[in-house]
Amino acid sequence: MSAEPGPRLLVRTDWGSRIGTGHVMRCLALAQAWIARGGEVSFLTATPSEEMRLRILGEGASCARISGRPGSPDDARETVTVSRQNRTDWIVVDGYHFREEYQHALKTGHGKSLLIDDYGHAGHYSTDLVLNQNLYASTGLYASRDPDTELLLGPRYVLLRKEFLPWKEWTRTIPRIAKNILVSLGGGDQGDATALVLRALQEIPRHDLEIRAIIGPSGTHGEMIRGLAKENGHPVEVLSDVTDMPGLMAWADLAISGGGSSCYEIAFMGLPGCIVITAENQVPLATSLADLGISVNAGWYHSCTSSSLAGQILNLMEHQRYRREMSTRQRRLLDGMGASRVAGLMMGGGEEKSLPQTGDEG
Repeated sequence: MSAEPGPRLLVRTDWGSRIGTGHVMRCLALAQAWIARGGEVSFLTATPSEEMRLRILGEGASCARISGRPGSPDDARETVTVSRQNRTDWIVVDGYHFREEYQHALKTGHGKSLLIDDYGHAGHYSTDLVLNQNLYASTGLYASRDPDTELLLGPRYVLLRKEFLPWKEWTRTIPRIAKNILVSLGGGDQGDATALVLRALQEIPRHDLEIRAIIGPSGTHGEMIRGLAKENGHPVEVLSDVTDMPGLMAWADLAISGGGSSCYEIAFMGLPGCIVITAENQVPLATSLADLGISVNAGWYHSCTSSSLAGQILNLMEHQRYRREMSTRQRRLLDGMGASRVAGLMMGGGEEKSLPQTGDEG
Protein backbone atom coordinates (compact mmCIF):
# COMPACT_ATOMS: atom_id res chain seq x y z
CA MET A 1 0.00 0.00 0.00
CA SER A 2 1.20 3.50 -0.83
CA ALA A 3 1.68 5.95 2.00
CA GLU A 4 -0.99 8.53 2.66
CA PRO A 5 -0.06 11.93 1.16
CA GLY A 6 1.06 14.50 3.70
CA PRO A 7 -0.59 17.88 4.25
CA ARG A 8 -0.69 19.92 1.07
CA LEU A 9 0.42 23.53 0.75
CA LEU A 10 -0.26 25.85 -2.19
CA VAL A 11 1.99 28.92 -2.42
CA ARG A 12 0.81 31.87 -4.51
CA THR A 13 3.60 34.42 -5.06
CA ASP A 14 5.42 36.31 -7.82
CA TRP A 15 8.91 37.55 -8.65
CA GLY A 16 10.56 39.72 -11.29
CA SER A 17 12.67 42.78 -12.07
CA ARG A 18 10.23 45.14 -10.36
CA ILE A 19 9.44 43.14 -7.23
CA GLY A 20 12.67 41.16 -6.89
CA THR A 21 12.93 37.64 -5.47
CA GLY A 22 12.41 38.23 -1.75
CA HIS A 23 8.80 37.03 -1.68
CA VAL A 24 9.51 33.73 -3.39
CA MET A 25 12.68 33.08 -1.40
CA ARG A 26 10.97 33.31 1.97
CA CYS A 27 8.11 31.19 0.63
CA LEU A 28 10.73 28.68 -0.45
CA ALA A 29 11.98 28.58 3.15
CA LEU A 30 8.48 27.74 4.36
CA ALA A 31 8.14 25.13 1.60
CA GLN A 32 11.38 23.48 2.72
CA ALA A 33 10.11 23.27 6.30
CA TRP A 34 6.73 21.95 5.13
CA ILE A 35 8.34 19.21 3.02
CA ALA A 36 10.69 18.31 5.89
CA ARG A 37 7.58 17.59 7.98
CA GLY A 38 6.22 15.22 5.34
CA GLY A 39 4.03 17.65 3.41
CA GLU A 40 3.62 18.42 -0.28
CA VAL A 41 4.05 21.88 -1.83
CA SER A 42 2.91 23.49 -5.08
CA PHE A 43 3.84 26.99 -6.26
CA LEU A 44 1.53 29.11 -8.40
CA THR A 45 2.87 32.25 -10.09
CA ALA A 46 1.99 34.82 -12.73
CA THR A 47 5.66 35.57 -13.41
CA PRO A 48 7.45 32.30 -14.22
CA SER A 49 11.14 32.14 -15.05
CA GLU A 50 13.13 29.05 -15.86
CA GLU A 51 15.78 29.76 -13.20
CA MET A 52 13.26 30.07 -10.40
CA ARG A 53 11.15 27.18 -11.65
CA LEU A 54 14.19 24.90 -11.54
CA ARG A 55 15.04 26.18 -8.06
CA ILE A 56 11.54 25.29 -6.85
CA LEU A 57 11.54 21.88 -8.53
CA GLY A 58 14.93 21.18 -6.97
CA GLU A 59 13.35 21.49 -3.52
CA GLY A 60 10.79 18.82 -4.34
CA ALA A 61 7.88 21.21 -4.97
CA SER A 62 5.94 21.77 -8.19
CA CYS A 63 5.48 25.05 -10.04
CA ALA A 64 2.67 26.17 -12.36
CA ARG A 65 1.61 29.38 -14.05
CA ILE A 66 -1.53 31.35 -13.33
CA SER A 67 -3.20 33.29 -16.14
CA GLY A 68 -5.09 36.00 -14.24
CA ARG A 69 -3.67 39.47 -13.62
CA PRO A 70 -1.80 39.34 -10.30
CA GLY A 71 -4.08 40.20 -7.39
CA SER A 72 -7.23 40.34 -9.54
CA PRO A 73 -10.54 38.53 -8.93
CA ASP A 74 -9.59 36.17 -11.77
CA ASP A 75 -6.33 35.42 -10.00
CA ALA A 76 -8.19 34.64 -6.76
CA ARG A 77 -10.73 32.40 -8.50
CA GLU A 78 -8.02 30.48 -10.34
CA THR A 79 -6.02 30.04 -7.14
CA VAL A 80 -9.06 28.68 -5.31
CA THR A 81 -9.84 26.34 -8.22
CA VAL A 82 -6.28 24.94 -8.25
CA SER A 83 -6.42 24.57 -4.48
CA ARG A 84 -9.64 22.56 -4.65
CA GLN A 85 -8.31 20.37 -7.45
CA ASN A 86 -5.17 19.65 -5.46
CA ARG A 87 -7.10 19.14 -2.20
CA THR A 88 -4.85 21.69 -0.57
CA ASP A 89 -4.86 22.06 3.21
CA TRP A 90 -3.40 25.59 3.28
CA ILE A 91 -2.89 28.43 0.83
CA VAL A 92 -0.02 30.86 1.45
CA VAL A 93 0.04 34.19 -0.40
CA ASP A 94 2.97 36.58 -0.38
CA GLY A 95 2.85 39.87 -2.29
CA TYR A 96 1.56 43.41 -1.93
CA HIS A 97 -1.16 42.89 -4.56
CA PHE A 98 -3.06 40.39 -2.40
CA ARG A 99 -5.39 42.85 -0.79
CA GLU A 100 -8.65 42.74 1.16
CA GLU A 101 -10.88 41.38 -1.64
CA TYR A 102 -8.36 38.70 -2.55
CA GLN A 103 -8.14 37.46 1.03
CA HIS A 104 -11.93 37.35 1.31
CA ALA A 105 -12.11 35.23 -1.85
CA LEU A 106 -9.65 32.74 -0.36
CA LYS A 107 -11.52 32.54 2.92
CA THR A 108 -14.94 32.00 1.37
CA GLY A 109 -13.75 29.80 -1.47
CA HIS A 110 -11.18 27.54 0.12
CA GLY A 111 -10.56 27.41 3.85
CA LYS A 112 -7.25 27.87 5.65
CA SER A 113 -4.95 30.59 4.41
CA LEU A 114 -1.87 32.51 5.51
CA LEU A 115 -0.80 35.94 4.25
CA ILE A 116 2.86 36.97 4.51
CA ASP A 117 2.96 40.73 5.00
CA ASP A 118 5.49 43.47 5.71
CA TYR A 119 3.74 46.74 6.49
CA GLY A 120 -0.04 46.43 6.77
CA HIS A 121 -0.66 47.10 3.07
CA ALA A 122 -4.03 45.41 2.74
CA GLY A 123 -6.32 47.57 4.86
CA HIS A 124 -8.41 44.73 6.30
CA TYR A 125 -7.16 41.20 6.97
CA SER A 126 -9.26 38.04 6.91
CA THR A 127 -6.84 35.14 6.40
CA ASP A 128 -6.50 32.62 9.23
CA LEU A 129 -2.92 33.72 9.84
CA VAL A 130 -0.99 36.89 9.06
CA LEU A 131 2.77 36.55 9.28
CA ASN A 132 4.99 39.64 9.60
CA GLN A 133 8.53 38.55 10.43
CA ASN A 134 9.95 42.04 10.76
CA LEU A 135 11.46 43.79 13.77
CA TYR A 136 8.90 46.58 13.58
CA ALA A 137 5.86 44.27 13.30
CA SER A 138 3.05 45.21 15.70
CA THR A 139 -0.64 44.54 16.24
CA GLY A 140 -1.31 48.17 15.32
CA LEU A 141 -0.59 47.36 11.69
CA TYR A 142 -3.51 44.91 11.75
CA ALA A 143 -6.11 46.72 13.83
CA SER A 144 -8.66 45.99 11.07
CA ARG A 145 -8.91 42.20 10.90
CA ASP A 146 -11.45 39.42 11.32
CA PRO A 147 -11.92 38.17 14.91
CA ASP A 148 -10.45 34.78 14.03
CA THR A 149 -7.37 36.14 12.24
CA GLU A 150 -4.25 35.28 14.27
CA LEU A 151 -0.98 37.20 14.06
CA LEU A 152 2.56 35.82 13.94
CA LEU A 153 4.81 38.81 14.52
CA GLY A 154 8.52 39.45 14.79
CA PRO A 155 11.90 37.78 14.14
CA ARG A 156 10.77 34.61 15.93
CA TYR A 157 9.02 33.81 12.64
CA VAL A 158 11.70 34.83 10.15
CA LEU A 159 11.52 32.42 7.21
CA LEU A 160 15.14 31.37 6.80
CA ARG A 161 16.02 28.78 4.17
CA LYS A 162 17.41 25.44 5.38
CA GLU A 163 20.86 25.98 3.81
CA PHE A 164 21.60 28.55 6.52
CA LEU A 165 20.89 26.26 9.47
CA PRO A 166 24.21 24.34 9.46
CA TRP A 167 25.92 27.69 10.11
CA LYS A 168 24.05 28.30 13.38
CA GLU A 169 27.01 27.48 15.63
CA TRP A 170 29.66 28.85 13.28
CA THR A 171 31.97 31.51 14.72
CA ARG A 172 32.90 34.46 12.52
CA THR A 173 36.37 35.97 12.63
CA ILE A 174 36.34 39.77 12.54
CA PRO A 175 39.55 40.95 10.82
CA ARG A 176 41.28 44.20 11.69
CA ILE A 177 40.44 45.57 8.24
CA ALA A 178 37.46 44.27 6.23
CA LYS A 179 38.78 43.28 2.81
CA ASN A 180 36.28 40.78 1.39
CA ILE A 181 33.21 42.74 0.28
CA LEU A 182 29.90 41.15 -0.72
CA VAL A 183 27.51 43.30 -2.77
CA SER A 184 23.92 42.05 -2.92
CA LEU A 185 21.21 44.56 -3.76
CA GLY A 186 18.35 42.11 -4.22
CA GLY A 187 16.96 39.92 -6.99
CA GLY A 188 15.60 42.86 -8.97
CA ASP A 189 18.37 45.43 -8.31
CA GLN A 190 15.88 48.29 -8.50
CA GLY A 191 17.42 51.63 -9.32
CA ASP A 192 20.66 50.05 -10.48
CA ALA A 193 22.06 50.35 -6.98
CA THR A 194 24.73 47.74 -7.67
CA ALA A 195 26.37 50.11 -10.14
CA LEU A 196 26.37 52.86 -7.51
CA VAL A 197 28.04 50.55 -4.98
CA LEU A 198 30.72 49.41 -7.44
CA ARG A 199 31.52 53.03 -8.27
CA ALA A 200 31.78 53.79 -4.56
CA LEU A 201 34.11 50.86 -3.95
CA GLN A 202 36.28 52.03 -6.82
CA GLU A 203 36.91 55.25 -4.88
CA ILE A 204 38.22 53.44 -1.80
CA PRO A 205 42.03 53.91 -1.72
CA ARG A 206 43.06 50.38 -0.79
CA HIS A 207 44.80 47.80 -2.93
CA ASP A 208 43.77 44.63 -1.09
CA LEU A 209 40.01 44.56 -1.58
CA GLU A 210 38.26 41.58 -3.11
CA ILE A 211 34.66 42.13 -4.23
CA ARG A 212 31.91 39.71 -5.16
CA ALA A 213 28.76 41.24 -6.62
CA ILE A 214 25.55 39.23 -6.91
CA ILE A 215 23.01 39.97 -9.60
CA GLY A 216 19.77 38.06 -9.23
CA PRO A 217 17.81 36.23 -11.94
CA SER A 218 15.46 39.22 -12.16
CA GLY A 219 18.20 41.84 -12.52
CA THR A 220 18.07 43.91 -15.72
CA HIS A 221 21.51 45.52 -15.59
CA GLY A 222 23.78 42.48 -15.80
CA GLU A 223 25.75 43.54 -18.87
CA MET A 224 26.43 46.99 -17.47
CA ILE A 225 27.46 45.57 -14.08
CA ARG A 226 29.93 43.21 -15.74
CA GLY A 227 31.36 46.15 -17.66
CA LEU A 228 31.80 48.17 -14.48
CA ALA A 229 33.42 45.18 -12.80
CA LYS A 230 36.07 44.97 -15.52
CA GLU A 231 36.81 48.68 -15.23
CA ASN A 232 37.01 48.69 -11.43
CA GLY A 233 40.40 49.19 -9.84
CA HIS A 234 39.69 46.29 -7.46
CA PRO A 235 39.09 42.67 -8.49
CA VAL A 236 35.33 42.17 -8.86
CA GLU A 237 33.64 38.82 -9.48
CA VAL A 238 30.06 39.09 -10.74
CA LEU A 239 27.85 36.17 -9.72
CA SER A 240 24.34 35.20 -10.80
CA ASP A 241 21.96 32.35 -9.95
CA VAL A 242 23.73 31.89 -6.60
CA THR A 243 22.75 28.79 -4.65
CA ASP A 244 25.32 28.90 -1.82
CA MET A 245 24.48 32.23 -0.25
CA PRO A 246 25.63 31.18 3.26
CA GLY A 247 29.06 30.27 1.87
CA LEU A 248 29.40 33.68 0.25
CA MET A 249 28.35 35.41 3.46
CA ALA A 250 30.88 33.34 5.43
CA TRP A 251 33.61 34.40 2.97
CA ALA A 252 32.74 38.09 3.27
CA ASP A 253 33.98 40.51 5.93
CA LEU A 254 31.40 43.13 5.01
CA ALA A 255 28.08 43.16 3.12
CA ILE A 256 26.51 45.99 1.18
CA SER A 257 22.90 45.00 0.67
CA GLY A 258 19.41 46.21 -0.04
CA GLY A 259 16.88 46.57 2.76
CA GLY A 260 14.82 43.46 1.99
CA SER A 261 14.44 40.13 3.73
CA SER A 262 18.03 39.14 2.89
CA CYS A 263 18.99 41.41 5.81
CA TYR A 264 17.85 38.62 8.11
CA GLU A 265 20.10 36.13 6.32
CA ILE A 266 23.00 38.55 6.74
CA ALA A 267 22.16 38.97 10.43
CA PHE A 268 21.95 35.21 10.99
CA MET A 269 25.48 34.91 9.56
CA GLY A 270 26.74 37.74 11.79
CA LEU A 271 28.00 39.67 8.77
CA PRO A 272 28.48 43.40 9.44
CA GLY A 273 27.02 45.54 6.72
CA CYS A 274 25.59 48.62 5.17
CA ILE A 275 22.09 48.93 3.69
CA VAL A 276 21.33 50.92 0.55
CA ILE A 277 17.57 51.46 0.25
CA THR A 278 16.11 50.76 -3.20
CA ALA A 279 12.36 50.65 -2.48
CA GLU A 280 9.88 52.37 -0.15
CA ASN A 281 8.96 49.15 1.66
CA GLN A 282 12.62 48.75 2.73
CA VAL A 283 12.66 51.92 4.81
CA PRO A 284 11.17 50.49 8.04
CA LEU A 285 13.55 47.53 8.19
CA ALA A 286 16.64 49.57 7.31
CA THR A 287 15.68 52.08 10.02
CA SER A 288 14.97 49.38 12.63
CA LEU A 289 18.25 47.56 12.01
CA ALA A 290 20.22 50.80 12.22
CA ASP A 291 18.47 51.82 15.45
CA LEU A 292 19.56 48.52 17.02
CA GLY A 293 23.14 48.86 15.82
CA ILE A 294 22.75 45.80 13.62
CA SER A 295 23.51 47.54 10.33
CA VAL A 296 24.43 50.96 8.92
CA ASN A 297 21.66 52.68 6.98
CA ALA A 298 23.24 54.52 4.04
CA GLY A 299 19.83 55.82 2.93
CA TRP A 300 18.19 55.90 -0.47
CA TYR A 301 20.34 54.97 -3.48
CA HIS A 302 19.17 58.11 -5.31
CA SER A 303 20.29 60.31 -2.41
CA CYS A 304 23.77 58.78 -2.21
CA THR A 305 26.78 59.86 -4.19
CA SER A 306 29.53 57.35 -4.83
CA SER A 307 31.84 59.47 -2.67
CA SER A 308 29.49 59.67 0.32
CA LEU A 309 28.83 55.93 0.16
CA ALA A 310 32.55 55.20 -0.17
CA GLY A 311 33.12 57.15 3.05
CA GLN A 312 30.56 55.10 4.98
CA ILE A 313 31.94 51.83 3.65
CA LEU A 314 35.54 52.79 4.44
CA ASN A 315 34.55 53.77 7.97
CA LEU A 316 33.06 50.31 8.50
CA MET A 317 36.04 48.59 6.93
CA GLU A 318 38.51 50.27 9.27
CA HIS A 319 36.63 49.98 12.58
CA GLN A 320 37.07 46.43 13.81
CA ARG A 321 35.45 46.99 17.22
CA TYR A 322 32.30 48.44 15.68
CA ARG A 323 32.02 45.51 13.28
CA ARG A 324 32.55 43.02 16.10
CA GLU A 325 29.80 44.61 18.19
CA MET A 326 27.52 44.69 15.16
CA SER A 327 28.13 40.99 14.47
CA THR A 328 27.36 40.05 18.08
CA ARG A 329 24.03 41.89 17.97
CA GLN A 330 23.16 40.25 14.66
CA ARG A 331 23.66 36.72 15.92
CA ARG A 332 21.26 37.39 18.81
CA LEU A 333 18.45 38.54 16.52
CA LEU A 334 17.00 35.22 15.34
CA ASP A 335 17.42 31.52 15.98
CA GLY A 336 16.84 30.32 12.41
CA MET A 337 13.86 28.14 13.31
CA GLY A 338 11.12 30.46 12.08
CA ALA A 339 10.15 28.43 9.00
CA SER A 340 9.91 25.21 11.00
CA ARG A 341 7.98 27.03 13.70
CA VAL A 342 5.41 28.39 11.23
CA ALA A 343 5.03 25.06 9.40
CA GLY A 344 4.49 23.30 12.72
CA LEU A 345 1.81 25.75 13.76
CA MET A 346 0.00 25.37 10.45
CA MET A 347 0.13 21.58 10.66
CA GLY A 348 -1.10 21.62 14.23
CA GLY A 349 2.02 20.30 15.91
CA GLY A 350 5.72 20.93 16.22
CA GLU A 351 7.52 22.88 18.92
CA GLU A 352 4.47 25.00 19.68
CA LYS A 353 1.24 23.13 20.27
CA SER A 354 -1.06 26.11 19.91
CA LEU A 355 -1.05 29.51 18.33
CA PRO A 356 0.41 32.33 20.43
CA GLN A 357 -1.80 34.95 21.91
CA THR A 358 -2.30 37.88 19.57
CA GLY A 359 0.17 40.52 20.55
CA ASP A 360 3.49 42.14 19.78
CA GLU A 361 6.40 39.75 19.21
CA GLY A 362 10.08 40.53 18.91
